[in-house]
Amino acid sequence: MSDGDFKEKLKQGFEHAFSIENVNALTEAEKKLVEMTADAVVERGMEAPALMLLESCRPLGALSSGAAAFLEPILASFVSAEKLEVFLRLMERKNAIEMLIETIEKQSKSR
Repeated sequence: MSDGDFKEKLKQGFEHAFSIENVNALTEAEKKLVEMTADAVVERGMEAPALMLLESCRPLGALSSGAAAFLEPILASFVSAEKLEVFLRLMERKNAIEMLIETIEKQSKSR
């Protein structure tokens, strides 16, 4: 392998490793979970308390993901394993709480 090939391969590897393309793109399962959660909140008329809770938890987003992972065995008795896995992946995102807030607000205005 020539020096030029090695450098090009190394460059491509680093570009891929540190790429942030589609960081905000949700999977279909995550979209469904956000919509389902927002529907449940709006259906029960709990928009204001839910938004207040989410806004107050926004700075602690990373901690909430860790706490949810820690409580996974307990949460698994209330929620299916598939939904819990999607929830944990969603909470790892920096903008997950913001997405949920926006969805609740959007659905609240449409009703």
